Amino acid sequence: MTLLTPLGLLGLLAIAVLILIYIVRPNFQQKRVSSTHVWKLSLKYKKKRVPISKFRNILIFICQVLILVSCAVILAQPNLILKEQTSQTEVIAVLDSSASMRTASLEETRYERAVKGILNDFDSLQSNNLVMSVIIADNRPSFLLERVRLQSREQLAQAMQGLLDGATSCSYGSADIDAAMSLCESILRDNPTAQVYLYTDTSYSYVPGNVKLVNVSQQTEWNAAILNANAELEDNYYVFNVDVACYGRDAEITLNLEIQNVNPSASDSTSGKTVNFQTSVTCTQDVTKRIVFKYFSSGSEIPTPDDKENIVYYIIEDQDKIFSYESVHISLEESDSFAEDNSFDIYGGQKETLKVQYASSLSNSFFNGILDVLKNVYRNRWSFEVTEVKNGEYALKGYDFYIFENDMPEQMPSDGVVFLVNPTTTPQGSGIQIGGVIDLGGESLYLTSEDAHPIMNNVRADRITVSRYSKITGYDQTKFKVLMNCDTSPVLMVTDQEQKIEDGKFVPGVKLAVMAFSLHFSNLALLIDFPLLVYNMFEYFLPPTVSENSYEVFENISLNSRGIELNVVFDGINQQTFTSFPAVLSTGIPGTYTLEQTTFAGKKVSEQIYVKIPAAESNIHAIGDSFADPYGVEDTNDYLQDLLIYLAAVLVAILFAEWLLHLRDEV
Repeated sequence: MTLLTPLGLLGLLAIAVLILIYIVRPNFQQKRVSSTHVWKLSLKYKKKRVPISKFRNILIFICQVLILVSCAVILAQPNLILKEQTSQTEVIAVLDSSASMRTASLEETRYERAVKGILNDFDSLQSNNLVMSVIIADNRPSFLLERVRLQSREQLAQAMQGLLDGATSCSYGSADIDAAMSLCESILRDNPTAQVYLYTDTSYSYVPGNVKLVNVSQQTEWNAAILNANAELEDNYYVFNVDVACYGRDAEITLNLEIQNVNPSASDSTSGKTVNFQTSVTCTQDVTKRIVFKYFSSGSEIPTPDDKENIVYYIIEDQDKIFSYESVHISLEESDSFAEDNSFDIYGGQKETLKVQYASSLSNSFFNGILDVLKNVYRNRWSFEVTEVKNGEYALKGYDFYIFENDMPEQMPSDGVVFLVNPTTTPQGSGIQIGGVIDLGGESLYLTSEDAHPIMNNVRADRITVSRYSKITGYDQTKFKVLMNCDTSPVLMVTDQEQKIEDGKFVPGVKLAVMAFSLHFSNLALLIDFPLLVYNMFEYFLPPTVSENSYEVFENISLNSRGIELNVVFDGINQQTFTSFPAVLSTGIPGTYTLEQTTFAGKKVSEQIYVKIPAAESNIHAIGDSFADPYGVEDTNDYLQDLLIYLAAVLVAILFAEWLLHLRDEV
């Protein structure tokens, strides 16, 4: 036990004052009485009570002494010692592992300088009682060493050797310094005197007082960077936008575009040519400039660089205009200090062909119209090919999406998604049974919807009326999902059976939607719900694998598949295989990733995406505002237990005892 305020024990001097009071105070008073009888009687009772009275007075005196002692002890603030505060030297080294730490000068990266700096500082802090922690600050900071007692520099060097190579080397993403400082707090709670060192290449306008900033950057380092790039389809021709900047110095940089397989004879062929563009641009004061590679048709006004600030145009000649491409490789011809952002790849210029067959003996302009709309909607995703069949010579193979209206095929297609509209007969293999036609005699009924389904997104069944429909008399309720009913009869159903592999062969699942009424006997074609319904079918049955063609390192990439599995390939090696969708891919290495799958139609599809380092990491001389303060509060409750409440309870008990003794004295 310890006393936080030992001077409080001076209160024990009050005991001497109490004793003095008892000495000075008279014990009795002499009084004369006029009656001997009364005197004798009083003496009689007094003789009987004297022994008990003396004992009670002693108890009262003891209680009063204990009260004074308790008060003095309370003033001294006694506490039980739970644990001793450490007297050892403790250091927390936070190592910035962001991509900009790969910046190099004199064949040494900032990351390597930071590792050496930790070792050098260890030498200066040499102590036989040194405890050290090392935190790797990447996108998810973690401890490399946590409160390890180090006896020699060799021991620390061996522990940190993996930082320069292998899985714990410098990352290609951004560092979460705030999260790293939160990890420091777990140590500072136990030892508030621990010193925090942050080894980084970022300057901060404010640094918390308990953090020592060690900046490993050098002013001579500079970087020319491709921050971002994309391709846009304008007036049927591609426009390429490239954002560039220079950090650390002003420079004129040379930018190259190499475009592969330009304008092939077919969307899936490699007969196209290779086109190269090169231009120079002056970058100053860390300002981002956009270079636009664009074809201007005859008569178009060509903007000048002064029309919009920081935009430079490169005019694509007529013979080089691009309406299709396989890939674009962008590069800088510069020898700067940070090479990781000197190249960029763009994909998505060669669309997968999506073949749609619309078979109907009585062509419906509403279906033709919505297919034309979808062709425009999906122009950046697919090369949309629509084949209309009116004479009954429809195909049952080779298409991604089949629409059969009124006239049904004898059997189901062997591939693709099938949409049966107003079926009057039952196709073999469809899994449904069609009875007869229900004619409401000119009366129209509003439809009702069942449980929520992606195909019914923003589609309201209570706005749709039907006056005639086909009666579906049988279907497998475990496979089909009823989306809309007319009275109690299903009029819109879907099934999306899983694909499988049997005997080593791919067996596609049934992808079927059945609408048991014609647009001629419904108001659906006049509502916005009709294009939404067809659009939702394409989104549900034919989801895009990815929504973009480029992502940042450590970004969560949502993946879909039109097959049973999706393989992610990087540098010719299969990195991951997904079998449940939608899936999430996150990668820590920049570069080109290939997404391979076999669709439910048995078609092999390959798509490419580019993963880049975050644009913020290209600014190798960045200045941040601040970061989280690793607040190390010394909580005395972790070391001492205050006894005040117990002493107060004792004091109250003694006061109560003294009161009882005085009360008995008066009886």
